[in-house]
Amino acid sequence: MKRAVLFLLLIAVEAGAEEPLHELIDRMVQPVLPVQSVCSDQEFVRRVFLDLTGMPPSADQVRAFVNEEAADKRRRLVQRLAASPQFDRHLTTTLDLMLMERRRNQHVPQAQWHAWLHDQVRSRRPWNEIVRDILTADGAEGPDRPAARFYLDRESEPHLITRDIGRIFLGRDYQCAQCHDHPNIDDYRQIDYHGLHAFVAPGYAVVTKVKQKEGDTEKTIDRTVYAEHAGSDLTFESVFFKGTTRRTGPRLPDGVSVPEPFHYPGDEYSVAPGEGVLSVPRHSRRRLMAELITSPDNRMFRENIANRLWAMMFGRGLVHPLDRHHFDNPPVHPELLEKLGQRIAAMQFDLRAFLSEIALSQAYQRPYDRPEDLFAAASAVTDAAVILAEQTAQQQAAVDAAEDSFSTALEAWEAAQETLLPVAAKHDEAKKTYAAARKTAAEAAAAAEKKRTELAAQEKALSALSAALTATETALSHLPDDAGLQASAAVFEKRKKELSSRIPALQKELSDLQVAADSAQTQLSEQTEKLDAVREERAGPETALRAAETELATRRRTLQHLRTTLTAQRRHLDRLQEIAQFPKLQSEAVRTVAVVEDMESRLAELRQQMQEQEILVADRRMAVTNGAQPIAEAAAAVEQARRILEERQKPVAALRRAIEATGDAAAVIPDDPILTSVGDRLTERMAPLQQAHEQAASAVREAEALLAARKSEQQQAAAALQQALAEQNRHQQALQQLLKDLEQARQSAYEASQAVAAAMAQITDGLASTAALAGLKPLTPEQMGWSVMKVTGVYDREWKKHALQHAPEQPSTEGQKQDASVEADRLRQAEQETYDALKGHIAHFVRVYAAAAGQPQDDFFATADQALFVANAGLVNGWIAPTEDNVTARIIRSESSQAAAEELYLSVLGRYPSPEEVTETGRVLESRAEDRAAAAQELVWGLLTSMEFRFNH
Repeated sequence: MKRAVLFLLLIAVEAGAEEPLHELIDRMVQPVLPVQSVCSDQEFVRRVFLDLTGMPPSADQVRAFVNEEAADKRRRLVQRLAASPQFDRHLTTTLDLMLMERRRNQHVPQAQWHAWLHDQVRSRRPWNEIVRDILTADGAEGPDRPAARFYLDRESEPHLITRDIGRIFLGRDYQCAQCHDHPNIDDYRQIDYHGLHAFVAPGYAVVTKVKQKEGDTEKTIDRTVYAEHAGSDLTFESVFFKGTTRRTGPRLPDGVSVPEPFHYPGDEYSVAPGEGVLSVPRHSRRRLMAELITSPDNRMFRENIANRLWAMMFGRGLVHPLDRHHFDNPPVHPELLEKLGQRIAAMQFDLRAFLSEIALSQAYQRPYDRPEDLFAAASAVTDAAVILAEQTAQQQAAVDAAEDSFSTALEAWEAAQETLLPVAAKHDEAKKTYAAARKTAAEAAAAAEKKRTELAAQEKALSALSAALTATETALSHLPDDAGLQASAAVFEKRKKELSSRIPALQKELSDLQVAADSAQTQLSEQTEKLDAVREERAGPETALRAAETELATRRRTLQHLRTTLTAQRRHLDRLQEIAQFPKLQSEAVRTVAVVEDMESRLAELRQQMQEQEILVADRRMAVTNGAQPIAEAAAAVEQARRILEERQKPVAALRRAIEATGDAAAVIPDDPILTSVGDRLTERMAPLQQAHEQAASAVREAEALLAARKSEQQQAAAALQQALAEQNRHQQALQQLLKDLEQARQSAYEASQAVAAAMAQITDGLASTAALAGLKPLTPEQMGWSVMKVTGVYDREWKKHALQHAPEQPSTEGQKQDASVEADRLRQAEQETYDALKGHIAHFVRVYAAAAGQPQDDFFATADQALFVANAGLVNGWIAPTEDNVTARIIRSESSQAAAEELYLSVLGRYPSPEEVTETGRVLESRAEDRAAAAQELVWGLLTSMEFRFNH
């Protein structure tokens, strides 16, 4: 405890010398890109309302904040919200989700638990004190019984409790280290799990009987409480190395086994276990664990809560997931997380003050939109990436040396374990033997004492009988004839003899039992000496093991620091390289798009050419088709001419034969005038016939020439068609190749655009994770429910009703005006009554939007049930219906599109509408002038179901 106080004092001195926490955050969180320093007032006011109160601002609150000109208006808004009862409620709900993860309440009603937690928050109890109460609560009767819900509604199951203590309070999920060193996380070791489990393993549930008043009657009920056995060392072995046993007492992860006071078996309890008994060990490991875990100098504890509160405000932790703190998943700002842990401890774990400081930082107030020009940023980070790459290489060498050093220390620790194990087993056996001897001695002493009591009773009875006999005999001496006295004297005499005869036997039995008791006591003394001797024998190996464990822890922390730094440097280097490479990716995307556009232009040209070629092919095919008829006609003309020639050849041939015959005759009969005359006439007749024949032959030659010409023309047309078809085929092949190339180019362009989008998303995510930009935070189911009620006026109507009920009937005195606590009490009472009146509605949102019970509740997911809920829920639709002065009614009464759109967007989304949104809102309302109320409801419903409403950025 003194160490913790000293630690706080040291941090307080350091913190006092440094700047305020929000300035420290901004000094350490330097964006790698030139981003806008802070977001707009509209973005800030919705963000901070949701993060600090769990519900958005009203339209009037947005207007008032945006129009205020004071330079410190953001600081004053944060202070006002942090002091509000709505902050208390929202923080209570946030802590409830973190601690219980919506587990079913079986032993402690949710209302009691929430009220207890709310009282802790409202009274501004430090977080470490709240956790200490939770970890030490046993659930016995009293105002702190609800704190035991952490144990009881986990069914008091030690392994589940061990895991959740590690996850929720230390930021480390050791579940996979229960049976072996974690297969994927070098920093999670089996000894860590079992060292933590050694604190928790003695805990168990017990059902006690409790009297409870109900009116004027009182009845006894069963009540489950969380009791504790006396603890002992745990032994374990890895499932991968059967037969290699290890042993540990209680120890925090990364720490050293805690020395514990020794109690002889039988002396361990202030209240021993029993049926229905809340046992109380003299040394409570659970209380020890609570003190160690919540100590301000426990780095894991303070950095875990600092990280979770950071995640509450930024949507993700500096370490994310929140229960995965290890050196291969380092904080995005390791030094910042270390400072935040120190500061929250110095602030005495004041959650309200810590959250307020975060809200005041520029890091928290960053805009959501990323910088437009990443080209300019790329050149700025390239040199930094080169320098960081060199530092990373140097850091790797330091890590390699630290890993070798750690391995050496681990071997020494394992050797010390091997030395201790047989002595520890001997010690365990000696304790068992001692316990048996103590039990035997106690039983023997009890038997002797029982016999002694019996003998004393017999001797006392004998003495009384002797006195009675003496008195009776004296009376009989005076009344010798009294028969009654005589009978009494006889009875007394008989009983005296019987007792006298039994007493020696009892004395003998007592003597024997006393001998046995003395012997048992001697045996116990001997076992005590043996146990003390074994304890002394164990002290040396135990001291050596603790020294080896201390050295191992020291080297392990060194390795953790170096590997954390190395991994953080590598991740930062990756982010720088992503930014540096972005212009290349974008240029490649532009190039691929240009290639696609060029190919598409060529494709258009080729398709135009193909259309022209198709026309040419059709024309040439038509020419070939049309050329067949002239050939046929020319062929027919040839045939006709040949027939005419053939007909004309016959008379010529006949006449020639006649002329030849006449000539032959004239040769035989010379100078015959008749023959001469006939010959002359025949010759004369031949001339016209030959002329006609020549004409027919010429006609044949002309017809044949025409036919040859027609055939030549057809051949030329066919050749031209084949040429056109070949050209068309070449175009088709070119088209197929171009289409194939275009598809590949389009795929390349798509992949390049996807690479740009992925890089942009990666860069944006990296900027958000490092607080260079605001992240996107989904509303929790509770935030969703309260926000819908706030937007629709349900919450404000209920609030006003209760606030007015608690307004003072008489004007406040000057003293009351000066006493802020009076007004604070009034507001707290109004908030409590408003919460009680409306909390039943939240169950609908939890049922639809929440993760499974017992699971972390910080993940976003969308389901069909959610869509059906917002589409069909009569509850929400009823809230949207115009009533009194809610947003729907104000839209209906608005006299212009601008006014209607402002009411809609300021009320639901906490921002002014864009010109396009004003136009669209006016169009919807004007197009349904006769049904303006329904149109207004649909507009409100549309924004309530939008992604923008469901997220906070």
